[in-house]
Amino acid sequence: MSTDFLKLSDFIQQSFIYSVKHDIATLSCVIQVCVYNSSHFNPSLYNELPFSEPNNIKQSINKRRAEFLAGRIVAAMALFKEGSPILSVTNGARREPICYSNYNVSITHTNEMSAAIAKKSSFIYGVGVDCEKIMSLKTAKNLSTAILCGNDRSFYHKDHISYEFFCTLVFSAKEALFKTIYSHIKCYVGFEAAMLTKVDYKKQTFEIIVSEDIQLAVSNNFSGGYKVYGNHIITFIIK
Repeated sequence: MSTDFLKLSDFIQQSFIYSVKHDIATLSCVIQVCVYNSSHFNPSLYNELPFSEPNNIKQSINKRRAEFLAGRIVAAMALFKEGSPILSVTNGARREPICYSNYNVSITHTNEMSAAIAKKSSFIYGVGVDCEKIMSLKTAKNLSTAILCGNDRSFYHKDHISYEFFCTLVFSAKEALFKTIYSHIKCYVGFEAAMLTKVDYKKQTFEIIVSEDIQLAVSNNFSGGYKVYGNHIITFIIK
């Protein structure tokens, strides 16, 4: 099935996905990123894949069905790269991705880009990936009071990046963090529950800390990285 899947993914790329990128993250983990066109979605695409479309997704509009498919394709590719015998991913009670082959998976998407990361559960505490289209300056100003907390603002250096880029980066980094810890805390938390402690714009890395109010079985300090693709930012954390 693995060899067939690689061939099938080539077929899918010709009709639905424009490009696939492979980025090496920390701990030798591969992040799969794809650019897709939701208007090209067709249910028959599933005929070329080793998994089927869930019944609840079939009831959604095509835009949502396209997002779901793009996410599952990159998730399957990430699982394949990590050696998982199972390439399908299901949804939990709150739509969190679940893989039944002892692998942690995180999936993210915008209207045109999707990304996924996978790692064997026995090696890590959790993984999280988030993709965001860089917000407008107006949106950044409107959301900054909710996104930026504590010392977050001290890491904005206007000589290196724009304000809208910075707000998007912080937003995305916190989303990636919350995905990393969600399977352990089983609840959603606000942006005030996390704060940046370091950003290296040259190395494209960051460090972030979770509030002490949230009890974790590991240190509350997390390290992550980010990549820029045109007008998108992808952040990722592996712990």
